[in-house]
Amino acid sequence: MIELLLKSGIDTYMERPKDAPEEYCIVERTGSSSSNYVTTVTIAVQSISGSLAKAAKLNEKVKKILLTADIEGISSIKLMSDYNFTNTAAKQHRYQAVYSVVTKEL
Repeated sequence: MIELLLKSGIDTYMERPKDAPEEYCIVERTGSSSSNYVTTVTIAVQSISGSLAKAAKLNEKVKKILLTADIEGISSIKLMSDYNFTNTAAKQHRYQAVYSVVTKEL
């Protein structure tokens, strides 16, 4: 997921970088389950930018990339939810999208 977003020109990390750019994403694996050689992983992607409108636009770009991706070993990527996730204490505008990713053993 990170590699896919990076190849699309989006600065993407697993945690907030020390010298963060104005616009970037954070990808986090929040859970998983496995049964019969099929693994379902829950992924959260935070889209962070200088304004709420820019964060929402970045979120839409990320959704388009992930929901149309054709990745070997991944059966499906489904958007479970996306929402305003602004960090008011840090005054950081962000959106978060949560995905269910189904993988299969190769």
